[in-house]
Amino acid sequence: MDNVILINKKYLPVEVKLSISTEKNILYQVSKYCQNIKIFNDKISMHKDYVYSNHCLVIDIENIYIYNNNSNKLFIIYNLNNIKTQEDIKSVRETIIKSLI
Repeated sequence: MDNVILINKKYLPVEVKLSISTEKNILYQVSKYCQNIKIFNDKISMHKDYVYSNHCLVIDIENIYIYNNNSNKLFIIYNLNNIKTQEDIKSVRETIIKSLI
């Protein structure tokens, strides 16, 4: 796991890749992040209620994806080339939030 972001008061794991199409085991890799989340904030482990444990955001040079651990699938959320304005960024955030429900 490369990082986490805070969305709606919960942490979402984030994995950044050059291209997911060249990754041999991307689904397995991100599924591990969903199963073994240990997030530290000032050296204090975050309780699982504060983490999206069934999802992982994946970003490559072309798209933003959301991984759903229940279905073991990656879904394209947004094409990075379509993000040009502040409104586009807000739209990406809203789309991510909707995909976590």
